[in-house]
This record gives sequence, C-alpha cells and structure tokens, in this order.
Amino acid sequence: MTSKAKLETVSTPNHQEVQQLRDTIQLLDNFSQKGFSQIAAIARLTLQSLKVPEGTHALDDIAYALEAICEKAEYVEGCINAEAESFGCNYIDEDERRRWNARSGSR
Repeated sequence: MTSKAKLETVSTPNHQEVQQLRDTIQLLDNFSQKGFSQIAAIARLTLQSLKVPEGTHALDDIAYALEAICEKAEYVEGCINAEAESFGCNYIDEDERRRWNARSGSR
C-alpha cells in the first residue's frame, strides 16, 4: 500500500470531534493552571514561614501545608488522567506496570 493510499484510509476528524478535543485540552489546561498555581503558592508561603523566627514554631502549619500540597498534586493528577483516559489517551508507564506485576507475583 502506498503512503497516499494509507493516508486516504485514515478518517478525517469531524468538527464535533475537533471541538471535543479542544474543549478537553482547555479543561486540562484549567486543571493544571489552577492546581499547580495553588501548589506553588502553598509551597512559597511555607518556605517564607521558615525565614521568620516565629515560623519555626509553626511545625503543625508546615505539616498541614505539605499535606495540602500532596493532596492537591494527587487531585490534579487524577483529574488530568481521568480526562485523558476518557479518550483512551492516558499515559501508561510500562516500567511501572512491570514493577506492579512483579510485586503482585511475589505475594
């Protein structure tokens, strides 16, 4: 089959599919901008608190900030992954899968 014939067999996306893809990319950008901006803000405030003498006494606040960073990162990751997965475009780390399989096989 020639390259031209191969290209002709691939269907051209219709307007609705293109719009759905654009909407999804925009949603993913929204998730990443808001989520990562919040993570960065919490981290900056936490770092700033370590620069003042009273900040070293607020270890519970620092711990809560670090917990918030972890939770926000996991939430944003899940949102982005769910959207990608809904299109069958989610990233699969084959090395990670092999580690999971090895771990479950050793039990």
